[in-house]
Amino acid sequence: EPRGQLSLPESLADVPASRERMIYMSLTHGGRRRPQLHDQTWIQPAFGGLDFRIVRKLREILDFYMHPFSIQHNALLRHGAEQGSWAWPLKRLASQLPRVEVILAPVDLSLMPRLLQALCEEPGEYMEIVSNVLTKQPLVKPRYTPDFRMPVVRSSESWVPKHFAANYEERPQIPDDAAVILSYNLLCKQGPDHLALQSSGTEAFLRAPRLARQRWRFRVMRQLVAYQPDIICLQHVEAELSSPFCSRTEGMTGPVKLAKGGHLLNEIIKKLEEEDFDWCAAPGSTDWANAVFWKRSKWCLQNWDGFEGNKQVSLVPAMAMTDREPLTIGNMAAQCEKDFGENLESMQAMLPPWESASVLCAASGIDISDGARDILKKKGLQFRSAHKEVLGHELPWTEIVDDQLRCSDGVWIREPLTALAVLDGHKPHRNATGEICRQ
Repeated sequence: EPRGQLSLPESLADVPASRERMIYMSLTHGGRRRPQLHDQTWIQPAFGGLDFRIVRKLREILDFYMHPFSIQHNALLRHGAEQGSWAWPLKRLASQLPRVEVILAPVDLSLMPRLLQALCEEPGEYMEIVSNVLTKQPLVKPRYTPDFRMPVVRSSESWVPKHFAANYEERPQIPDDAAVILSYNLLCKQGPDHLALQSSGTEAFLRAPRLARQRWRFRVMRQLVAYQPDIICLQHVEAELSSPFCSRTEGMTGPVKLAKGGHLLNEIIKKLEEEDFDWCAAPGSTDWANAVFWKRSKWCLQNWDGFEGNKQVSLVPAMAMTDREPLTIGNMAAQCEKDFGENLESMQAMLPPWESASVLCAASGIDISDGARDILKKKGLQFRSAHKEVLGHELPWTEIVDDQLRCSDGVWIREPLTALAVLDGHKPHRNATGEICRQ
């Protein structure tokens, strides 16, 4: 079951703030190289023998890990909190996260109470230190109400929950007859600058807008690999394509690269090719395209097609010992109900007969809870919603239109495929100005 929003149990209480004040030191080293954290010779007393630089660095690192984005896309954090709470023992984080361990390594155990005291006096933007009343152990927890997308599993196969909960090195191999699919609608009607502003903060964006845009792009690419999918479908990704294009065609020995450019699709292609992905894309307009990526170590391309942004690829397992029925992936994007219906007609012409294994990923442009299934049936496409099959309902929302929440993005499957697990959705939240946002 998804954790959703959980409050801390009564056994957790805030650590009382000390009445003492920290002595801030102004440390300048001239032209000297700043020593590394693991070199204990440079530590100078600032607060009862504790160097404030260690406190500051530890606060910055813990703040980074307690950022909502970091928790959502880190399996160790997302599934490693204390039972029934969103709090992590500091000792466990130090043993599992090298960046925390290297900061705490030179600190004498006798100085740990003062270090925790200093962190309590001035918590970070996203994190604070609490103590477990029973064990007296320090815990790190977010300062906001957690709202993370947690996996919901309906399969008894052991590899499914392990895929979501394990770190990269410990994740089990995905069977040949299964696939992990990520569908991502990158449309933002306010433009990429709006997303960059949201992810970096107003002050940071105004100070360095170019850096904020780049950080947003890095976040997008991190999300694409966070759950280790072997098939990725992107809709409305910023691109400049004049015709459908595929990195693998008959007779080619290696991937084909697009011409250099600053478009998001180019950066994603560069990143995912390094992660062992092949791809194909089709332009939907002059400034965006739809794209499909697949792990070349897991899948081989059998055929592909593309028309007006709609993409279809047929894949077969690379290691299959016998002839296997291909898995067909459809990827499309629409702006309104009429556009959705017309795109489904072109997609229908590209998809194989209804009894074959197929997946349809779509940014529909409409509220899919109010009739997407009926539209699919009218077009003769016998698909079922993967989210509804697992959750019992569609996602609560995937975008904001005129200050209203709606779910317009979905993944549909048809026989003989079965949905084994999905990520649940975000809960609606309004900030101090009344704007709907994700935590």
